[in-house]
Amino acid sequence: MVTAVDRAETLRDTSQVQPGYGQDIELVLPECWSFTLEAFIELAAENDNIRFERTREGHLLIMAPTGMESAYSSGDIFGELHLWTREHYGMAIPPDAAIVLPDKSVLSPDAAWLDQEQAEHFWSLSKDERGKPGAFVPAFIVEVRSPSQSVRKQREKMERWMSNGVRLCWLVDPLGQDVYIYRPGQEAERLHRPETLSGEGVLEGFEMSCERLWR
Repeated sequence: MVTAVDRAETLRDTSQVQPGYGQDIELVLPECWSFTLEAFIELAAENDNIRFERTREGHLLIMAPTGMESAYSSGDIFGELHLWTREHYGMAIPPDAAIVLPDKSVLSPDAAWLDQEQAEHFWSLSKDERGKPGAFVPAFIVEVRSPSQSVRKQREKMERWMSNGVRLCWLVDPLGQDVYIYRPGQEAERLHRPETLSGEGVLEGFEMSCERLWR
């Protein structure tokens, strides 16, 4: 059953960071430090064993390691998206790709999709440019919440994706067994244990079974 997300709802215990898991860390750097986008890219390249993100304010996010179940769910969703794309059109982006957004934040989705025009532009770039963080806004984004992340923080991240022009977002919460769907100009909607999810008018014809997500 689909219900509108009430922003003032009392969150369940499963919406919080789960005990025993590491947490993402946000570092607020002194204003005298010039932590530019270029500096972020260089830092990430020199520490490729650590997952970083960058806020639009220039704060550095150090991401906690992903748990096995969340990693499996992310990979499973990307696999479905990749197989569909190979038979249809566009380009599927795997987990942890760094994406530079118009507001200068750098975020890494668990899966993303470029439409045909975006994919053609990507492949027109030089090999050196394709090796750098992508400066584009994907048409579709998926985030899978892990036990080290709260629902509130993940929903804030989804709003950042949407404010930069993403056309459809899914926030999958295996712990609460919910999916939050974001569309431009609308309140997010929540599906509890949906059987399937649809790409709607963005990935027309894409439909994914959710059975494996709720085991």
